[in-house]
Amino acid sequence: MKNVKWIFIFIIFFQVVNQNVFAQQNEISIEIEPVFPENQDEQIKGYFKLNVRPNDQQALHIKVKNKREVETTVSIEGANAFTNPNGGILYRENVESEDSLLLDNAIRLGSLIEVDKEVVLKPHEEREIPILVNVPDIDEGTILGGILVKTIENTEENRVNTEDGEANFKIDTEVVHAIAIQLDLPNSASTDFELGQAGFNLLGPSIEVEMKNNAQKLQRDISGTFEVTDETGTKLFDGQIPSFMMAPSTQINYPVDWTYETLEKGLYTIAVELTVDNQKYTANEQFRIGEEEIEEYVERTQPVVPQANTEDTSDIPVWVWILAGAIVLAGIMFWLGSKNRKQ
Repeated sequence: MKNVKWIFIFIIFFQVVNQNVFAQQNEISIEIEPVFPENQDEQIKGYFKLNVRPNDQQALHIKVKNKREVETTVSIEGANAFTNPNGGILYRENVESEDSLLLDNAIRLGSLIEVDKEVVLKPHEEREIPILVNVPDIDEGTILGGILVKTIENTEENRVNTEDGEANFKIDTEVVHAIAIQLDLPNSASTDFELGQAGFNLLGPSIEVEMKNNAQKLQRDISGTFEVTDETGTKLFDGQIPSFMMAPSTQINYPVDWTYETLEKGLYTIAVELTVDNQKYTANEQFRIGEEEIEEYVERTQPVVPQANTEDTSDIPVWVWILAGAIVLAGIMFWLGSKNRKQ
């Protein structure tokens, strides 16, 4: 029993040490803090929310601290605001997806930001980084974007065996920190929302409903319901669309999960009713699921199961192996018990 006890203690010790090492390796290497100017909204602490005027040159600063024991290079760039189809706002220079787009009239805040693209920080150095935002010549709505601060962390060296010997390679992890910038102009923009076409996406599988926020405003509290019917008008399933927001002048394909018990080819209709700023928006859009989509879905969701080998590869029945294993295990337990009694 003493041996078993020490083995148990060793396992616990190993797990604790391993967790501590893992935490140290994944510790964030920099700290970022916005420095708020006088025109910052006093109710907001986590990001820049500023009242500005047309053609202003808004000066901002962020504090960046290097927590490492070595010199660290930090990359900084402006970002635009996209709507995440699954909820929230994405801050990126570009999003390579048809499911989240900036409309043609969108103001790209990323292109209006001036900042040093690269900063080198000494070990434990803290520095204020100046940022200049050039407000365009408009007096209505909200402009949304942000600042992205990037570092390379957790560089790992690995070796692989090749025909010519060993090859070394490195895995670099890019960590991105985002600070949002919201510029509120003197006049509010009116709501301009639109529901568009529907389509089917096998990756969910889901129905995708096109939604557009045409206004230069951060559109909050979009919510509603949906119902899906087949070509005979029979209801298959329905549900709620929880409240979400859309960035100014953006478009998304909003995903509605396919929750019906079967997936068959045919013509379907999704009826959507949304409330946006106390206004009702409705749409009845048809979409088709084809034979090719069904075949692809079956291939993805039903992997090939290996056939059982019907040939007799052994003269020994399975129950014999089970019995032998039980006898060996009983012998080991008896030997351990006898040894402990002698001690």
